Amino acid sequence: RRQLAGKPAVKGALAAPMARLVSLRPSPLRLTRHLSSQPSLRLARCFSTQPSIAPVDNSVTPAEIRASADRMLDYYCALQRPDGGLDGLDDASHYCKLPNALVWGGRPAQADAMLDFCVSRFLRPNGDFTNEPAPSHYAPAQKSLHWEFNDFYAYLNQWWITAGVRLSRNDFVGRAFEYVDRHWYNAATHAGILQEPLDMRYENCIFTSAHLGFTMLHVGEHERARLIGDTIVKMVAKQPHMHSPALTYYNRFDDNFALLTSFSPDDPGVKLAAIVDGTKPDQCWWSLGYPVAFLAHLHSRTGEPSYLQTAEAIL
Repeated sequence: RRQLAGKPAVKGALAAPMARLVSLRPSPLRLTRHLSSQPSLRLARCFSTQPSIAPVDNSVTPAEIRASADRMLDYYCALQRPDGGLDGLDDASHYCKLPNALVWGGRPAQADAMLDFCVSRFLRPNGDFTNEPAPSHYAPAQKSLHWEFNDFYAYLNQWWITAGVRLSRNDFVGRAFEYVDRHWYNAATHAGILQEPLDMRYENCIFTSAHLGFTMLHVGEHERARLIGDTIVKMVAKQPHMHSPALTYYNRFDDNFALLTSFSPDDPGVKLAAIVDGTKPDQCWWSLGYPVAFLAHLHSRTGEPSYLQTAEAIL
């Protein structure tokens, strides 16, 4: 409902179901099992005990989650055309997480067909995905009708890369990853960037770094995924208000690893996602969840304790 209403949590509207689906897949990692014996670290409790918000009933079962996901996928599959696209939906952002959702939901044929459509409709010769042909490597006017995707420019690109890896889509994964790697990875900080590409006015971002790090795990760039993980550990350790009454979390930082704790009122971009105020409702909670998920997966890959410890600190 929040997504359809156009509220700031547009990404979070699907991010939570996706994270739930990931947790239901067979995996050597069971972060939720690890946390279940530590009530103070339970994700549900962290997000249900904010000031002025009544506690919610978290007694949902895996079967209920799966049934909810299946109903969502039934809805979209009913709209799917033979070419893989969806009736009435012709913006790149409309397909952002759906290929992965279809894979996780046990519908690989529909996911593969959807990627066929996305590649034929949105992929450009330089490896970017845009609604219309782009004049350069950064084309926000052609990217999407939804401005959030112009700010988080490489966001949907990486969801399609990871879905493509799962489906062995070597026809586009290499080009698409090379584009993201060239323009949206900051080697000086080992971080993912957003707002504008590396040769323009960009910001380093913990959330965006988690997305890029997870993508690198998928494509086999394990060492660079670790470097990104180390950056996230460093920047979470620098948070001044995570454990104080202010309960504020800062996602953005500069090339000197200084957290950006305020912005001018006329600064462009999704600044509600840059600073999360834990004393208020309607925050971009998804920007906390992705670093937790990435660090947990990175711990599973490497066994490095600091990654799991930092994930727990965020929780």
